[in-house]
Amino acid sequence: MDPALQELSVLLSEAAVRNAAATVADRISAAKARKRDKETIAALEDIVNELLADKSELVRIAQAFDDELVAQRLSSDDVNFITENLLPLIRQLMEVSDQDVLEPQMLDALKSILAAETLTIMQLIGFNYRQAIGKPLTELAAAAITSRMPQDQTQSLDLQQALVERDIALAELAGDPEAWARFVELRPRGTQ
Repeated sequence: MDPALQELSVLLSEAAVRNAAATVADRISAAKARKRDKETIAALEDIVNELLADKSELVRIAQAFDDELVAQRLSSDDVNFITENLLPLIRQLMEVSDQDVLEPQMLDALKSILAAETLTIMQLIGFNYRQAIGKPLTELAAAAITSRMPQDQTQSLDLQQALVERDIALAELAGDPEAWARFVELRPRGTQ
């Protein structure tokens, strides 16, 4: 499951437990059992205020779920754009290429896979195109670009990434005073 959806599910579960009918009923009964009007009214006001706050949180969680799911779903305009533009682009690439990248049967199969109906059906059964196709294509493009860079630039990028990871680890370490003190003790003298 997507980490963002998983976190939202946890928040939703917590809110549901807090607002369970039995829990609220028990709190109301306890407030009424005190037999003091002012305390009872104050306790009931607290319960109502907490329920209103939880309602706001539930609305926020529902909106976040909606935003997350919409981000994963291709709109009908997206589907139409893909079906109308991708196949002509593939055909154009085949014509420009010196080699037969795709055989005609493969192009026909690709055409049926990229049909608007197929894209819609796949999405309805839970297929996430952006994660399944978009993310790997992004990584493939990044790898292709990086592989064409001169070696010294690639090493420079690796060094920059290592320095960023080191800085992140040091920042996390600094958040724990005891761990930071142990780190400082273990560090060789004269280093900064």
